[in-house]
Amino acid sequence: MIGADGKIEPTVEPMLELLQRTGYWDYLHRTCATSAELKYRLEEEWNEVCEKGSVLYFCSHGAPDQVWLRPSDEVIGLVTM
Repeated sequence: MIGADGKIEPTVEPMLELLQRTGYWDYLHRTCATSAELKYRLEEEWNEVCEKGSVLYFCSHGAPDQVWLRPSDEVIGLVTM
């Protein structure tokens, strides 16, 4: 994927789209810009999806024990989640 600055940003979405097109599995792509949104997605949306039997593939920029959210540049410590 090419970002607004013209640089190539790595993304797993093309692989997930391929798996969906081949009938291997469906996927949902979600983004989170704030810690509140991430918490909501994990607590509310993900619990509902898990009841159907699913896999969570979580991708994010970050550092050891950190998740960096864009565009807010908020840093979340994974130990505190």
